[in-house]
Amino acid sequence: MLFKEIISFGIGILIIQLYFIVAKRFGIIDKPSDRSSHVVPTLRGGGILFPLMYMLVGITGVYFGYQDISFWFVLGIFLIATISFWDDVATLSPKIRVIVHLLSVAILIWQTGIYEYGFLIVLLSIILIIGSINAYNFMDGINGITALYSLVVVGSLTYLLPEMRLQYLLVAIIVFAIYNVRKKAVCFSGDVGSVSLAYIIAFCISKLMVNTQEIKWIFLLGIYGIDSIVTILYRLKRKENIFKPHRTHLYQYLANEKGMSHVSVSLIYSVAQALLSCVVITGNFANALIAFGIALVIYLAVRLKLGLD
Repeated sequence: MLFKEIISFGIGILIIQLYFIVAKRFGIIDKPSDRSSHVVPTLRGGGILFPLMYMLVGITGVYFGYQDISFWFVLGIFLIATISFWDDVATLSPKIRVIVHLLSVAILIWQTGIYEYGFLIVLLSIILIIGSINAYNFMDGINGITALYSLVVVGSLTYLLPEMRLQYLLVAIIVFAIYNVRKKAVCFSGDVGSVSLAYIIAFCISKLMVNTQEIKWIFLLGIYGIDSIVTILYRLKRKENIFKPHRTHLYQYLANEKGMSHVSVSLIYSVAQALLSCVVITGNFANALIAFGIALVIYLAVRLKLGLD
């Protein structure tokens, strides 16, 4: 089995190196701004490796000896990855992005069976899934956070859903981490990486919830959820436009104003999620809720200590 993962690692290295050539040729570069946490121009869109690698697994399912990754799921990944990469490369109309996101989420709801639970559940699912995808994208703001946090989340899902063959997505994340988890990143994930990852993760968590009839699995994204929701609430309190770029997430404050290394901050978030995920996987909903509550209290205490209100 390990042989296939090693081959996939080599393919991943080849894909990302080829992408670097393309990105340099066409100037797909993230230039620093007053909202950025980096100070030098850096290649953007390295996360294209995630959807490409995972779609390759789905398309070549016959070779790998399984066909659990459906054509429709691959299509959903393709649609949301394509529109996200387009957004990385050029200015894109929000209406087009919203339409494609809704179409991809509709595929997710159909493929996971959520549609069987009625209109209200479907509507709530659309709101939560699109919110989660955008939150995952917003949290992609410093070196290492998407790679390390995703290793924890996707690693948990690999254990819980072996039929989804997420080990190959893990390989893609590891390859990306080689170029991103460092003081000066060679490349950033870009929307194509963070949004595609979020979509795959949302699909798998939805599948788990439907299969097990348990909602505790939503806490597999608990730490990102805490930072995203609390930050939005604070911004609303200050009457800020929550749709505009900002640097008020706790992770951004720690990396920028407090001067902590990006990798250290990313590790803190990842370890916190790993601890929460252990409780979620081994315990019941009550245990998961208590663990989530403890994480929330600690998060709020840190924000208040730093004067981020």
